[in-house]
Amino acid sequence: MGKLILVSFAPEIKPLENEENRSVGDTTAFQ
Repeated sequence: MGKLILVSFAPEIKPLENEENRSVGDTTAFQ
């Protein structure tokens, strides 16, 4: 739970996870 909030609030700390989340978000946005 805390990890999700950290990634959402500070994506710069986890660039790898952020990239994966971004890919999913981009796909959803395009669809």
